[in-house]
Amino acid sequence: MVEAISFTHRLRWLPLLILCIGLWLTWLQHAGMDKRQQELARARFEMQAREVVFRLERRLQANVDVLHGVTGLFAASGLVERGEFRAYVETLRLDVHYPGIQGVGFSQWVATPDIPRLEAAIRAEGFPQFRVHPLKVDAAHQSAIVFIEPFDWRNQRAFGFDMFSEPIRQQAMRRAVETGEPSFSGRVTLVQETEEAPQPGFLIYLPIYQKGPPPATSAGRWAQLVGWAYSPIRAHDLFTAFLESEFPAMRRHFGLRIFAASTADADALLYDDLPAGSSESGLSFTRTLMLHGTPWHIEIHPAPDTPLWDGDERSIGILWAGGLLTVLLALLAHVLLRSHRLIQSALEQSVRTQRQLAESQAALRLAGTVMDASPLGIVATNARRRIVSVNPAFTRITGYSPDEAVGASTRLMDLRPLRNGSLKAVWQALEQQGTWEDELESRRKDGSLYPMRLSITTVRDEHGTIQNYIGLFQDITEQHKAQENIRRLAHHDYLTGLPNRAMLVERAAIELQGAQRYGHRPAILFIDLDRFKPINDQFGHEAGDAVLIEVARRLSERLRESDLICRQGGDEFVVLMPDHHSTEGLLRLAEKLLQAIEMPYEVAGQRMTLSASIGIVTYPEGGETVDDLIRSADAAMYRAKADPLRKVYVAGASEGPSTG
Repeated sequence: MVEAISFTHRLRWLPLLILCIGLWLTWLQHAGMDKRQQELARARFEMQAREVVFRLERRLQANVDVLHGVTGLFAASGLVERGEFRAYVETLRLDVHYPGIQGVGFSQWVATPDIPRLEAAIRAEGFPQFRVHPLKVDAAHQSAIVFIEPFDWRNQRAFGFDMFSEPIRQQAMRRAVETGEPSFSGRVTLVQETEEAPQPGFLIYLPIYQKGPPPATSAGRWAQLVGWAYSPIRAHDLFTAFLESEFPAMRRHFGLRIFAASTADADALLYDDLPAGSSESGLSFTRTLMLHGTPWHIEIHPAPDTPLWDGDERSIGILWAGGLLTVLLALLAHVLLRSHRLIQSALEQSVRTQRQLAESQAALRLAGTVMDASPLGIVATNARRRIVSVNPAFTRITGYSPDEAVGASTRLMDLRPLRNGSLKAVWQALEQQGTWEDELESRRKDGSLYPMRLSITTVRDEHGTIQNYIGLFQDITEQHKAQENIRRLAHHDYLTGLPNRAMLVERAAIELQGAQRYGHRPAILFIDLDRFKPINDQFGHEAGDAVLIEVARRLSERLRESDLICRQGGDEFVVLMPDHHSTEGLLRLAEKLLQAIEMPYEVAGQRMTLSASIGIVTYPEGGETVDDLIRSADAAMYRAKADPLRKVYVAGASEGPSTG
């Protein structure tokens, strides 16, 4: 009995001890949950921010691709007319595919003494007010904006402007010429701006050289410089359109600030939509984005009214539940002080409750990484590469429902590297670096293949062991189609669909090699339409374009499949014959082509006729190289055009073979 009393006496402080320990453990659990929720919120925010930067960089690269198309147009056509440039830009549908771009233009590099001649030529096109400004008579060269589309009231303010006269623009233009690569300018105020709601802007430049490979030296590049393809961009319009189109649901949850510099320099600020108090949460994401050698400083902060984590109510609930449970345990200990077994059971129950709570938090942390609102497909796997979670975008892109995907191996997606490499190398890179990103090819549930852009990140525990892989991917089929269209425009005439000069030169070089090896006799017919300019002047460019399309069709129908016909530019066409047997055969072909051209045309309810002059040259009499043959054929065409008694002239032939 004495021992029992002594035992009870020794345990009289046990309820208080249980109360203190229970409250202390509850507080630790409460604090731990808050910390985990904050870490989860930070990881979620950084993932969203990386997605914003990734898609912003892709949007800016799309703008650069537009300028590559312009350089391809110049390389293909040589002398680009205003109507051709306008038609090309209209096919891009800037307002649909590239929202935010102010326009696409061409700035010509012109010697200062030649400026009056340039001004006179453009005024003759119907722009009597055109002038190069500001005019610097002491400069050896100046630049002049001669093409800018769309040619609306705002872009007309830049018509004729010398961008090289302004230091910030000049720095970017010099960098583009001397590297041969795209170049982004710093922050400027575009000449398109007015006093009403002005906004910062920047420009993208891409140099255009004379035909042939770009010179290897800086001096050579300046000597061969024709001008710059460029895009003036109003920063607020571009980035606002980007956020509204790419992140319509997420935009109100974060603010974006962009500087055209490597640091947060106020003078370089391009865009700032951070609401007041955005930085009070303590979360931020900063990234320096390199745009073809030009650094941009980007900051992203969550909006002040955005709920970063929902742990407050849960942690308070744990605090109340834990406190209440502790009090109950203490009361139970006080009431059942003599029953050590019941007290021990209550403590075990408390431990089980804490363990279940921890397991629930682990499940919540994993579920939080799968963001249903993301437009990118998201897939999470375990360390054995078994899929554990997917989002709705995954199902939309691949066709596999969550029930079909979860538990399956990543082989379900049938990933295939587009470049040299293997999936084994991908997993090795993830093991060593923790991240990997590139383009792959994947197979949908219906069996169709599609290209994707995939970014994978590893999730490791506190010991550095990989626990999960998180993959974000996007179907880039449309992007590839746009790139293929740009590549096609570089080798085909945009109006008639015929091969252009670039493809002619490539094919002719191949035929000359075959001629040297097998003794073939290639020939070139250079065709120039007569009386075509009056059609444009009288009936308009649309009628002229319709005539050119019909001429291309007629000529194509009268040639062999082995022959190549291209539109040289304007109203000039060139026919390449891989082999011919006699001059008489060439003359018969030329006569057949003339008859096709001279047939009447019905355009816009008008009946009209054309004629043509044809110069013929054969290999090797007309030259040993492609350029020599084309120049000889061009010269022969002008001989035919100069003689009113003939329409065809064979270079190197006597007066007899040519026809009138």
